[in-house]
Amino acid sequence: MQFTMSMSALRRALACVLPIVNRSHLPVLEGVLIETRLDGVTFTVTDLACRVTVAESAAVITQGACVVPGSALRRLRHLRHVTKVRIEGLPPEKSTAAKPPFIDRVRVTPDEESPLHLVYETETVAPAEDFPSTLRARPEEAAVRTTVPRAPLRALLTAIQPFASKDTTRPHLCGIFLAGSDNALAVTATNGHRLSRYETAWEGNRKGFQALLDAVFVRRVLYVWTQRRKEDDGASVGLDVLRASPRVWLYDRGLDATANMVEPGLFPGTDSIFAPPGPVPPEHIHVTVEIAHLRRALEAAMAFRESAQKGCVLKLAPGDRSKGVLGLVYEPRDEGRTRLSLAIPARFEGDGAVTRVGIDVGYFLDVAKSAGGKDITLRIHGTKENEPVHLFEQRDDGVRGQHAIMPMRI
Repeated sequence: MQFTMSMSALRRALACVLPIVNRSHLPVLEGVLIETRLDGVTFTVTDLACRVTVAESAAVITQGACVVPGSALRRLRHLRHVTKVRIEGLPPEKSTAAKPPFIDRVRVTPDEESPLHLVYETETVAPAEDFPSTLRARPEEAAVRTTVPRAPLRALLTAIQPFASKDTTRPHLCGIFLAGSDNALAVTATNGHRLSRYETAWEGNRKGFQALLDAVFVRRVLYVWTQRRKEDDGASVGLDVLRASPRVWLYDRGLDATANMVEPGLFPGTDSIFAPPGPVPPEHIHVTVEIAHLRRALEAAMAFRESAQKGCVLKLAPGDRSKGVLGLVYEPRDEGRTRLSLAIPARFEGDGAVTRVGIDVGYFLDVAKSAGGKDITLRIHGTKENEPVHLFEQRDDGVRGQHAIMPMRI
């Protein structure tokens, strides 16, 4: 194995894959598989649940592959005053004819006249044949194959990923449900108490598709896209749902990512929970506030509250509605404690009779922090205090968001 590549391309590839390398009891999982191709070189990492491959252009002299320790490649990123490097795999100094030759060491040297005389060598972790191939995807395994524009998909995944559950005992809630139809592309996430969905218009596969993406896998793909931010966002991303295991395969220009997938049918049904946007339904109240005002009020309540009491009260009294004010009140359980009352400018529609709703400040603050656009609308049932509070947002990039949060008994 021998090839030359620019130092900037090497740094870009290592910046994408090295954060994914984790400590493991298997040394091969702490390494990076480097493989040469006809048109360049690929860098692959895996943790047996997710596999990410990044491709970069390089001038290949001889073909080959090896697994290099991630710790050695981290030190290589800090080389300065070098713009082009030559990377070659070296066989063992003492080898027997009974064993086929394999790469024992990797040497990195400047491929140019450089004031820095550098020879960097490191031992390989294992032969390339020992690198796990369980998640290697093959096109013939695809049960569903579609293409999605990268920019809308990236916007949806970026918006939804903070709302996925972190409870690993319920893996079906730790994922992001991705669904495509003939006119919309939507992502949904929940933790059992809060349900969030983002969608955007899309002219896609008329048969539709569904996939339950692992949240860790989504974070890694978004991280790689962030590192390769100079690429054209007008391109499309291939997305295949594979029959075996099941798995999902996402492939892009310079990116190939595969991950195990929980069966999409295990994700809870959400169509009956989400409220359709539009005019104010009977016996409901619409409250529209500026996102910045709501976020500042919730941050103040979050800092003021006691650790044992997570809730506050939204006041919807007729007097407050006539003044155009939404009240946010923190009422401590113990007498003698300080009471916090905030007023948020708001616009009211509807004539529901509810005058107060208990809310979880943390859940509402998560929505306010991630919301885009200028305003957000709260839809509150006007007669039933135990109905979910729906929050609607419209982002500047055309993505529509809706959140359903269960109220608290305070």
